[in-house]
Amino acid sequence: MSRMRKIILRCMLATIAASLAAWVTFSGCVSDRPLRVVLDPDVVVPDNCAMILFVDGMDQPRTRELLARGALPHIREHFVERGVEVENAIVSLPPTTYPNAVSLLTGRLPGHHGILGNQWYDRDTMLFCNYGTSESYRSVNEHFTSPTLYDLLADELTVNVQCHTSRGATHSIDNVNMSAIKWFLGWYEGYDRRTGLSVEEVAEIANREKRWPIVTMLYFPGLDEVGHACGVETERYAGAMRTVDAQIGRVMSALERAGIRRRTYFALVTDHGHVQTSPQRTFELIRWLREQRGLRVRDLLSHDEDDVEPLKRLEHVDAVALDGAYRRAVIHVPGPGGWREQPSLEAVMRIVAGSDTAPGPPLFECHGVGLVCVRGADASVLVFSPAGQAVIERRFVEGAPQYRVAAPPDGPEAREVGDPLGYRQDPSLSAFVDAGWHPSREWLTATATSRYPDFVPQIVEMFESPRAGDIVVFADEGWTFRHGEQGGHGSALCTDVRVSMYFAGPDVPQGAKLPCARLVDVMPTVMSMLGRADRLSAAGPLDGMDLFATIRAAGTTVP
Repeated sequence: MSRMRKIILRCMLATIAASLAAWVTFSGCVSDRPLRVVLDPDVVVPDNCAMILFVDGMDQPRTRELLARGALPHIREHFVERGVEVENAIVSLPPTTYPNAVSLLTGRLPGHHGILGNQWYDRDTMLFCNYGTSESYRSVNEHFTSPTLYDLLADELTVNVQCHTSRGATHSIDNVNMSAIKWFLGWYEGYDRRTGLSVEEVAEIANREKRWPIVTMLYFPGLDEVGHACGVETERYAGAMRTVDAQIGRVMSALERAGIRRRTYFALVTDHGHVQTSPQRTFELIRWLREQRGLRVRDLLSHDEDDVEPLKRLEHVDAVALDGAYRRAVIHVPGPGGWREQPSLEAVMRIVAGSDTAPGPPLFECHGVGLVCVRGADASVLVFSPAGQAVIERRFVEGAPQYRVAAPPDGPEAREVGDPLGYRQDPSLSAFVDAGWHPSREWLTATATSRYPDFVPQIVEMFESPRAGDIVVFADEGWTFRHGEQGGHGSALCTDVRVSMYFAGPDVPQGAKLPCARLVDVMPTVMSMLGRADRLSAAGPLDGMDLFATIRAAGTTVP
């Protein structure tokens, strides 16, 4: 193409973009009007229905700061003052969107439902999947088999608005063309406004079906994109939070006018926190693996692979590495007979700790690395950090799992007294760890306020899936493994996994609090709110718990 043609093309694209921007801005202003939710007289509203407000990337500290400033009046009114807050809500490892969206809808941890990241590699099938494109983002529904909330309510009307994970929903409102324009222009707040406006489309579906949906999912993805692009500490992120808050207010008002709200239970949830990052706090892991360990690494972090394709030509590759949100990296290593075999622990440890042929520093001592986790034998995980090393083990007692943190086997004295998770800095938590084996929920309760909340049971269950990798590296505070955005997530730190979670509804106490819960608890709790808890047995074994009775019994903390 000639230089003149390139100039003309650029001018044309700039003109089109400006026109689209003006149109999107106008449509955004129009979308701020009160919502029109008018149901025909013959539309049946269930006695109990539920609405899940799924706000992607709603950082807990920033949310609480804005609430304290009075900047989120609708969340304060409808959830803080008129609902129950989970003070320490913990998402699933890894704390990225697709694993937690599936956990939210299935009540299962990622190691059990099989979605181990926004990208993952499966050594058994040689399949690589990347959900980060417009062609592939909804293919997640094909890659897990656990029943969803929608599947359990297959005989009822259910509606999903904007969420990529929607398998089993009766209707899914995606608004693909309009959303793509806003995404292209970087107008992510407009995407969240569109989610609020889509409640009118839900009413249209109800009028056609002659029944209001028993479950409606409203997914707000724009806030997360603002967090990545600008950082959670910026005014634009605060403005995007106010946009979400305004949509929640509009939805609540519309449901109140339509007479639906008094029959509706609400869950306000998210999938991960957000961490401000910078180029100065970047540890280039792939480069380190190549230079310090001499590995031939197939780098899937760069998003340059096909979306879903069996990886070929791996016979001359020493490792496959990938990530989905910059603060967690997954490394797969071939076994002695190739990629379909598990590697030996010795081969993995040569990468983690070094060897005579690669005498560089241990990976877990590199600046910017928080934790290094290695798949061990018999459902154990080896954990390394600059503060020490340990092994996390699992056993079953009468069919229920228990976990403990133990010293690594056959290690020198310095390794035996290590505290990689920092649990021994708290005397009460140190005594809990020293007591040995504990059930999963006891670990959640004991560690919910720690630097690594709920880590012990979750890391073991994460490695249940072959898609988890052989080595998982979690970034330290404020660090990233590949800079290109101002914010990220994916580490096992409290900043990434401890999130906001609220419940509200007809018989939910006002202004009450629960000390801790998991995101996987939402699905069974919603089923119980709907009076459909008897259907949970069809979902098979769940990691989540029904919290409805606990929520209703929560003591109020305000008059």
